[in-house]
Amino acid sequence: MTIKYSVGVDIGGTFTDVVCAGSDGSFRLMKRATTRGDPAAAVRDALRAMRADWGIDPALIERFVHGSTVATNAVIERKGARTGIVTTAGFKDVLEIGRQMRRRMYDLVLTPETPVFLAPGARRKEVAERIAADGAIVAPLAEDEVRARAAELVADDVDSIAIVFLFSFVNPAHERRARDIIAAAHPNLAVSLSSEVDPAFREYERTAVTAFDAYLKPVVASYVARMGHDLASAGVPAPLQIMQSRGGIAAAATAAERPVRLFLSGPAAGIVGGVAAGRDAGSATSSPSISAAPAATSRWSRAANRWCAPRVSSTASPCACRWSTSPRSAPAAAASPGSTTPARFASGRNRPGRSRGRPAMEAAGRKRP
Repeated sequence: MTIKYSVGVDIGGTFTDVVCAGSDGSFRLMKRATTRGDPAAAVRDALRAMRADWGIDPALIERFVHGSTVATNAVIERKGARTGIVTTAGFKDVLEIGRQMRRRMYDLVLTPETPVFLAPGARRKEVAERIAADGAIVAPLAEDEVRARAAELVADDVDSIAIVFLFSFVNPAHERRARDIIAAAHPNLAVSLSSEVDPAFREYERTAVTAFDAYLKPVVASYVARMGHDLASAGVPAPLQIMQSRGGIAAAATAAERPVRLFLSGPAAGIVGGVAAGRDAGSATSSPSISAAPAATSRWSRAANRWCAPRVSSTASPCACRWSTSPRSAPAAAASPGSTTPARFASGRNRPGRSRGRPAMEAAGRKRP
């Protein structure tokens, strides 16, 4: 019987780790130095070594799963695409205003506490349109304004556009039409729609998640395309699959279309792998110990005083947080998809230990006066 293989690859900043499991129960590990300029080069090297050292023909690989930090690094290093936002008239500053939660209300000089770096004011444009809360069209989409605003952003060297219209999660017609208009005039421009990326109420969260998606889309799409080409060139028939922040996997095309879901792809793979390793080792405490570092959409239960299973959600919000002007410190404070701090806590509201009364004081270790 021909032995088939499943391969898992995690590309880190220093090393690329490869796990190869055979249908015969065999299990092999390999470590290669990561090439920072071309991370996929380590994967090509590993495939050659698998053939030379283990005698494994790439044609026998039936599954190839990849955990990646490319999205994480793009945000940490501020190396995402130059992004613009097109939104409903009167709402261009939602990204900057945030949730009106400020940690230093009386400072004379305020620094951004929201991810304004994604799209500064000059790259946030408004168009006339309005959809009511029930989905009814109050004002039609001004299509000429969409063309004009898109042309202005392209003239500003924008690579990607986030379209965020009011109540589009109820009726996405205007957002979809705006995308068609922009695609017809600028076919190489990446576009993200809030009605597809994060179709939920709360304007700031939806705006920020969609802006992150647009910020990452060209970077992730290029990376995934290169990786898929390299696998095909090496003779690997298995389709490329990417680990998402919530711990599941997605096809490469899906991952490239929704890159915001890859914020913590690599770390999520470690959590899932740790749980599996603990169970295989027969450890009764493996799951609780792993759950101390919650996965993508885990939530805090105040009543149980612990992290609980995720709510039914495909996208976690990376937005309700304080963002420093320093590129290095920005993501550290972020409640990104897969963050251990839910967005509603990161904004300062309902944070464990910050609620009023006795529970908050007990959580902080203080006695009630």
